[in-house]
Amino acid sequence: MEVSVLTPTVGAPALTAAVRSVATQSLPARHVVVVDGAAHEGAARAAIAAAEPPADRMPVLVVLPDNTGHDRNNGHRVYRHVAPLLETGFVALLDEDNVLEPAHLGTLVPIAVRHGAAWSPNSTTRRSLSSS
Repeated sequence: MEVSVLTPTVGAPALTAAVRSVATQSLPARHVVVVDGAAHEGAARAAIAAAEPPADRMPVLVVLPDNTGHDRNNGHRVYRHVAPLLETGFVALLDEDNVLEPAHLGTLVPIAVRHGAAWSPNSTTRRSLSSS
């Protein structure tokens, strides 16, 4: 089962730990980092480089031209509009200032598959073709 991890960012230093946590997952995942406004691209690239992810787990970087945040809710619009576009069976949402435990996806995804779960309270969602 393919998994994507979606992380909106404004290039905060904490992004380094988030990227590292996805790169070291026991279940490999495609990490999509969406820079919320081109003004934050340099900081985001620096934070990703500092994480030193292996080449096969380098995040996909998407840079939006303008910041979409409003009232300190910078990532919610990215989650809402980008997650449905990802063509993987599951999409995990990860704020730039959070991290995943190393076996997080490797534990959660098989349980979700076994139980036919469409979503989980920890913000890992299954892409459903029937509802799109």
